[in-house]
Amino acid sequence: MQLYCECPNCESINNFTSYSSTRVDFAMDIGDEKSVHCSNCGYDNDIHVNSMFAKKSKLALIIAISFVVIGLPVLLYISLYLMKNTIIIGTYIVAPFVIFMMINKDE
Repeated sequence: MQLYCECPNCESINNFTSYSSTRVDFAMDIGDEKSVHCSNCGYDNDIHVNSMFAKKSKLALIIAISFVVIGLPVLLYISLYLMKNTIIIGTYIVAPFVIFMMINKDE
């Protein structure tokens, strides 16, 4: 997950990546504080876990929309004109929503 914290010196937002899935797991991995180097002023400081926040990623939405915009017309053309099977068409329409829900669940 992508984490953000505010520098106490210059009040700019710094970000870093953590492979923990929840805040509790993150706190168990690193402890109560994490040393963060500010990319704006160069100040090294220890930020408490409760002062950090996460933003939701738009990756799942981008993947699902790109699958719909690019892949769905191609797959519909193949299924309508070459295979003539309506069950496959329903699968292609539901697939982007399933992909979006699976990726969104992992974030």
